[in-house]
Amino acid sequence: MNFTTEGAVHFENLADQYIALGGSSSPPNYTDYLNASDPQLKVIFLNRLQARTSWVTQKILAKIDADLNVTNEPNPEIG
Repeated sequence: MNFTTEGAVHFENLADQYIALGGSSSPPNYTDYLNASDPQLKVIFLNRLQARTSWVTQKILAKIDADLNVTNEPNPEIG
């Protein structure tokens, strides 16, 4: 799915950065996820990861969860 808003593209790129870093470090702008006021942007981030499942490793998922605590997200659509 292609999104064209600046925020959507930014959150897709954030997911791509996590994948490119392979779980060894965090993207410099990872706090943008934590500071997002629109939960749909978080869904876009997670959808991007799901669309690239073949590249997402356990190490990447562990880094994302350590940084963003998605496992304990109270919004069920995100968690």
